[in-house]
Amino acid sequence: SWIYKNHPHYYISVLLYAKKFGRFTIMNEDNEKSKIIFKELEEKIDLMIKEINEKDEKIETNWNLFIRAKAEIENLKKQNIKDIENIQKYVLKDFSKELINVVDGLENVLKTTNEFNTGTVLVYKMLTSVLEKHGVKKIDSKENDMFNPLLHEAIYIEKNDEKENNLILKVLQTGYTINEQILRYSKVSISERIVKNLNQE
Repeated sequence: SWIYKNHPHYYISVLLYAKKFGRFTIMNEDNEKSKIIFKELEEKIDLMIKEINEKDEKIETNWNLFIRAKAEIENLKKQNIKDIENIQKYVLKDFSKELINVVDGLENVLKTTNEFNTGTVLVYKMLTSVLEKHGVKKIDSKENDMFNPLLHEAIYIEKNDEKENNLILKVLQTGYTINEQILRYSKVSISERIVKNLNQE
């Protein structure tokens, strides 16, 4: 037809409209030829539409795979960061336990010796400073404080008729926390009140 020969894009548009709404009537002097052309174009258009739909499906599938892979990578990154942090915390905690034992030894030396050793004091201050810098702090426990099982470990229980139950009588070993978590419990002795029998003469 004249439209097909001179304006093929327009012709295809008309065919698509006709295909969509079912309102196409071929008006051409060569009706049979037009029907053949229409059928061929219709088949080509169907094929094009099918290919476009398939490509759209592939694009959507690939996009979903990309989003899923990206999310998995992000999760792996977060998990790796978390694992590294846990390893660092474990190493720091384990190393800090060793250091506080050294601090205990230095404190005992400073308490028992009558001679002032500048070197020992300097090493002690350096160690405690390093520990504090990494979040290691002493548990403030003293005599007559109430026993707290979250901070203290009772080594001895001493019966006493002057003290209330569960009062700290003596701090046997200083406890420590690391980043607000227990590193070592304070070892203490606590009181157990003796209840006197009032009827006893």
